[in-house]
Amino acid sequence: MYSKILVSCPENCHKVEGFVLGVGIHPETSPICLSALVDNAISAYGGIIQVSIFPGLEKYLINKTVTQINKIKINNFTGHSNKSYVVSKVDNIDLVEKDIRILDDKGQNTYEGRLEVRLNGVWGTICRLRNNEESAKRICLDLGYQDGKWMKEDCASFKSKDYCGTDMYRSMFSDIHCTDKDKSLNVCSKKPANKLECPHIEDAIISCSNVSKDSLLVPKGNLKLENVSKNHDNHTGRLESFTGAKHFPICDKDFDVAAAIVACKQMGYDTGEIFNDKEGRYKYAKDESNIPFAGSEVKCKGDENNLSECAMITNKIDCTHANDVVLTCTGKKGDPSGKSQIASLKQNVVTPPALGKLSILKFKINCNTKGNNIKFRGDAGSVYLVHCPANCAKEKGNISGLGMYTSDSSVCQAAIHSGVISDEKGGVVAITKTWGNGNYIGIEKNGLSSNEINTPYPTSFTVQGKNSGWDNMWRIWKENFGGVYLEESKKFKGITEKESRFNLRNKYNKKASLYAPEEIINQSSFMELGIQSYLSNSRIPDPVFEWIEKNPSHIFNERDNDTKFTETLKPMKLYTFIMRLKMTEFKEQMAFLFSTGGCFHFNIYLDKTDNLVFGDPCTTKDQINTNIMLSVNDRMIIHAYYSGTKLNISIFSEKLPKPITKHFDKTLDIVDSNMIGIGKRPDSNDSFFYGFIDFVQIYDTEIPLHKINKIIDGLNNKAKAPTGIKSRVTVDRRGCISSCTKDPTPDKPGSTSPPKDADPCNYQFI
Repeated sequence: MYSKILVSCPENCHKVEGFVLGVGIHPETSPICLSALVDNAISAYGGIIQVSIFPGLEKYLINKTVTQINKIKINNFTGHSNKSYVVSKVDNIDLVEKDIRILDDKGQNTYEGRLEVRLNGVWGTICRLRNNEESAKRICLDLGYQDGKWMKEDCASFKSKDYCGTDMYRSMFSDIHCTDKDKSLNVCSKKPANKLECPHIEDAIISCSNVSKDSLLVPKGNLKLENVSKNHDNHTGRLESFTGAKHFPICDKDFDVAAAIVACKQMGYDTGEIFNDKEGRYKYAKDESNIPFAGSEVKCKGDENNLSECAMITNKIDCTHANDVVLTCTGKKGDPSGKSQIASLKQNVVTPPALGKLSILKFKINCNTKGNNIKFRGDAGSVYLVHCPANCAKEKGNISGLGMYTSDSSVCQAAIHSGVISDEKGGVVAITKTWGNGNYIGIEKNGLSSNEINTPYPTSFTVQGKNSGWDNMWRIWKENFGGVYLEESKKFKGITEKESRFNLRNKYNKKASLYAPEEIINQSSFMELGIQSYLSNSRIPDPVFEWIEKNPSHIFNERDNDTKFTETLKPMKLYTFIMRLKMTEFKEQMAFLFSTGGCFHFNIYLDKTDNLVFGDPCTTKDQINTNIMLSVNDRMIIHAYYSGTKLNISIFSEKLPKPITKHFDKTLDIVDSNMIGIGKRPDSNDSFFYGFIDFVQIYDTEIPLHKINKIIDGLNNKAKAPTGIKSRVTVDRRGCISSCTKDPTPDKPGSTSPPKDADPCNYQFI
């Protein structure tokens, strides 16, 4: 009788009056979503759950310490039931990686709303009393924005809606005081919120933005003209480039007409030329000789979008200010101030940040592992995927219950007993921790007998079959799609590749044209690249080197001793290097991402200022400083293609609307190596990278950018076998787990969808 389905529960079920029968395991008459809320399978803001169905029990007894949650009463149930069911969490807003979030009135991730933080695994709100303004900015910086402020409106009336938190979450902190020296909210001064003065009516509302109230958020490489004189559409002035701290002049050594045109076009002009400033009218005076230069020996082809794409020297510049570059730029739309190049001044783009997703814990267990094993630590509702070996039924063990088992029961034998796996093959089982119960049925099933227990247990566990929703969920989240559970229907069938591209881009709010040429698609964002993987079927050659992270919870740090490989890497003058990573901490020290032997070899590392560097860490002349800084807590893909002396680098980020691309002309061959390090130098015990590295690949041919996510799909397939029904897929190409055509219609027994006039929170199976 065992079966499983996915169910989506709405937000705010905690505000509904209702009854839940039993805890952990429920009769079919118990409302599904209210039961999920009681069992911690969803948050107050709803979510997606798996419902596993078992034979009915005669008793559903609760642990008397849990009798009511908000308006939901939890009762015992004694009597016949045809079916029983257990629930486990699949997706909800609580399962985010970051410990800070901003939610709207419906509990959805946003940029302006109620602030919540997670402390020791528990989410709670922030009291608005006595928080300083700098703390709002610090919090928004932690989330990836550039500025923030506290809103003065009450949460109960913000935007004419109720943004206040629920009593299911407590108020965490008040009196938050940050300074501009604090690097995260964690180190800011704060006090525990007083329950009497911080009810949820005092919950703080925050607004994050990408426009700073203190200063213009000038991007590195921003250009402007200084000492400007105007003559109709002609503007003449000293060219200056923003280095990250201030604008500084450019030295005119090797600066030619092509560079002048690129610089002027970057500022919005139609064209430009070098102005011969013999009198020094526009240049710095001699008494300002201590002012540094932003660049020298600028060499452009003329087709670059901005000057930073041109080759140039940015350090050890031997120049005087008699050599300042002075330009005359021509065009009606030109802006000599540089402000028009700042995207945040054109529009305040405030999209919800990528909070990441907590990955599910996966590990192997033996036949004797019990549900109270320390590996299963966590609150009620925690889910783990475990692999049981074959032939556990004959091992010594003890089980009590059916569907839900006592915490001291053997996990693998419980899975066999329930029918989730077979004894002959074993397999993957999902374990969900849940509240204790007062009645555990004793019954013989599938060659095993369970004990009947009528004594309350503080905790229990349930077993479910592996759900393609779990596996696909982690893959989709890693590729930054977001969890979408829509079955493929007739309106998505028979469409062309261009129509598929258009529909998928619209679905994820992309702005690319339906008929965008491939070169535009190749410059699409990190999120858009995921969609392209399904539209490209040409074969990708095997890499000459490949490393795949098998443990999603593994964090690289100084304690790693197993990321050094005695593997030979052949010399290459043409290669493609691809790597996906997320830095969790930067300690202002060199941090190696990939190394083929340290000094005098091919390396990719961060210098002490967080700049990404390619080449030899011990010889300056053999290095390429990309002047690209990696952000903390931002999953990125590094794509580098090298041929001859040409190196093209592209950085894709979850936080950037489009990739960073740079081009360099310098010899950077991979020389013969028999020692490789990932996340560290293989030749010394220092320069550690702190964070996650998902994979590293090296090819001896060119791999175009639009192939990246097809590669990622292939890596996922190597890590685990595909699941689901191959002949049927969802609209985002994931395997279906239930019938699309034979499901009972809404309001019929067994339907996973409530009728239109039903209360979705109180929906039952019958």
